[in-house]
Amino acid sequence: MGTTQRSETTGAQFWALEHPSTPGYAGRYGIPQENIDRSNFIMTAKLKPGAEHVTRPAPGIGGNAGGGIEVVVPPDAVDIITFSKY
Repeated sequence: MGTTQRSETTGAQFWALEHPSTPGYAGRYGIPQENIDRSNFIMTAKLKPGAEHVTRPAPGIGGNAGGGIEVVVPPDAVDIITFSKY
């Protein structure tokens, strides 16, 4: 998820394994509430064949503990499947 003209899209490097509407999402992924509030798109992607990646617990930020599993990739390591504005 992100905000147009602010968030990286084609070079995005941090990917959650859960949909942002999942209860507790912001807390598990260390996302500040203001980022959730101003977001206006959701996108999904798949790793390109042979792309380097790591999975790890998302770091916490502020009052959000983190701990949700995220996939971290180098820029341009995914193929965008969907991009939906809301």
